[in-house]
Amino acid sequence: MEIHEVLIFLSSIVLFSYAFDIFSSKTRVPSVVLLLGLGVVIKFGTQLTALNLAKYEGKLNAILPVLGTLGLIFIVLEGALELNIDREKKPMILKSLYAAFVILILTATLISIWLYFAQGQSLQASLLNAMPLSVISSAIAIPSVQGFASEQKEFIVYETSFSDILGVMFFNFALVNEVINFYAFAHLGYELLLILVLSVVSTILLGFLFERLRQHKKFVFVLAILVFIYGLAKSFHLSALVVIFVFGMFAGNSRFFLEDVFKTKIKLDVLQRELHHFQSFVTEFAFVLRTFFFVVFGFSIKFEGLLVVSNIVNALIIVAIIFSVRFLYNTITKTDPTGVLWLVAPRGLITILLFYSVPSTMKVPGLNTDVLLLVILCSIFMLSIGGVLGIGHKTKASQADTLV
Repeated sequence: MEIHEVLIFLSSIVLFSYAFDIFSSKTRVPSVVLLLGLGVVIKFGTQLTALNLAKYEGKLNAILPVLGTLGLIFIVLEGALELNIDREKKPMILKSLYAAFVILILTATLISIWLYFAQGQSLQASLLNAMPLSVISSAIAIPSVQGFASEQKEFIVYETSFSDILGVMFFNFALVNEVINFYAFAHLGYELLLILVLSVVSTILLGFLFERLRQHKKFVFVLAILVFIYGLAKSFHLSALVVIFVFGMFAGNSRFFLEDVFKTKIKLDVLQRELHHFQSFVTEFAFVLRTFFFVVFGFSIKFEGLLVVSNIVNALIIVAIIFSVRFLYNTITKTDPTGVLWLVAPRGLITILLFYSVPSTMKVPGLNTDVLLLVILCSIFMLSIGGVLGIGHKTKASQADTLV
């Protein structure tokens, strides 16, 4: 391909993604499904032409983890920046954290038990392979609930962000501990304390940089530092995603966290204005990363394995566990009076990233990329149903408010 053809091709993908977002907002069909479909269409289209990009499939698969990791960083950062924290929302924050923790643990436990007995795997391998399938994808969930009532939407933003962070943390825990005992949990507590201290210190330093840097390229500079800190934390096997989440939460709520402590050292009005521009920048960048990740993933799909009976059965068992746990939790705790949120449990970017991070020696034969894709598609289908019902509940609530 000529350079100008590559530019047309890449820009067309972004334009399609933008159109998909508009279509998704009108129809409640998650834009991720359309991006995956676009990747599939590109694959078949190029195979029928002289382009034939299939020969680059190996290289494209190699960049998936990089695209996915950057996408995850920016999506979690985007979600954290949108969190509006005040003392009145403390009950919701605690409720969403509790929901994310309990649902994650129960789902991972049940999938692990199934892998342990039905697939004959070790306890560590079972837990390690179960964890990616137990994490809710904030990359898909957050954009898909924009039409929900504000309280439901906010709960999903909190819950899915916590689910991502806890999922990565417990995945790392299962990866480095062959035996789960008191020492393993004590070490986990130490790591968590260390990462929280690093998060707070990094956030304060980056806050000072925001307010004092005058160059036009400061957003890129701050993001480079943030990604560097993430990479540094990952190299020490720490839950680096916590750094991203805490920074975004502190930055998005700088007046709440910093006004009493640093009001003489940080000009909060200037910081708030800069953060507004920074949030827009992060949102745009996350959009581009998410677009190319799912298009490349769609391009890499091999359809032969999707029709294998064993893959379909394994995927359906996992999906049944995921939504049974979520439905029972919401029913018992009465978390959602509308009865819609239990359908919001998509698997996506974070699931794919963690799945590819499982060492080859720990892979479960019955869990392959075909099963992974089937679980993702089924969970997104359930999300689509939840999206339609969620809009219906919001409309009824609005009409009731109007009558009152």
